Amino acid sequence: MEFRGHRVHRVHDGWAMDGDLTVAGVTRPLTLTGHFLGEDIYPFTGGRRLGFTGRASVDRRDFGVSGLPPLPGAQIFVGARVDIELDISMVDHDIQPFNQQLLGRPQAI
Repeated sequence: MEFRGHRVHRVHDGWAMDGDLTVAGVTRPLTLTGHFLGEDIYPFTGGRRLGFTGRASVDRRDFGVSGLPPLPGAQIFVGARVDIELDISMVDHDIQPFNQQLLGRPQAI
C-alpha cells in the first residue's frame, strides 16, 4: 500500500488530506480525515515537527483484492471493508505548505 497526499484542507472538526491510494498496483483517489495532534521540536534536526492522525475506509475489491481462497473445513470470511488508520509526523521542509493551509501561520520556520 502507498498513499500520496496532494492537498490538505480544513473540515468542520479537523482536517482532510486528498490523495491517491495504491494497493496491489491499482490507484484510486482517497481522502483521509483526522485531527491535528500538536507540534514540538524534532530532536535530530532541531526543526519543528507536526503530528496528525488520519483515517479512511476502502473496499478492497475496488483495488482488485479478492478474499482468501476457501480452506477445507474452515469457515473463515474476510470482509470487503478495510479501515486505514495513520499516525503522521511531518518535519522541517514538509511543514511549509501545512503552516499556511492548515494552521494559518506564516510559512517561515
